Amino acid sequence: MIVSFEIHTYRDGAWKIDSVFDDRELALSEAKRMEEKNRFGAIRVLEETFNEASNAVSSRTIYRSTKLDAQNKEATARQVANDRSIKSQKISRSAEQTRIRQTVLKEEQHKSYAGMIVKLGLLLIFGLVLMTALRYLKS
Repeated sequence: MIVSFEIHTYRDGAWKIDSVFDDRELALSEAKRMEEKNRFGAIRVLEETFNEASNAVSSRTIYRSTKLDAQNKEATARQVANDRSIKSQKISRSAEQTRIRQTVLKEEQHKSYAGMIVKLGLLLIFGLVLMTALRYLKS
């Protein structure tokens, strides 16, 4: 079996073989070094295995990195933070709305008590006036 490691770079919408290594660790370190230079949209290392007995080639990706990976992680972290902030704001808003409703209900109760007292007072005055009028008419 013959094993080789290919570094592929992605640029201008296409993958291109940049270099080929016999040593896995050397290929991975070179790929990471290339990644730091930010010259490519993405980098991957493929392990190519050639089986001489069956004349078959198999490939598997052993390293992959894109500029988008870091951006996606950052975007996910921002989204999680935003979701937490929104949830916190909703809870705060809900608590504030509950407090406002309770205040309004208390005010309405006070108004209704005051309204009942005024109505009872008017009813009492009307009753006294009516009783006085009946006495006056009797006499």
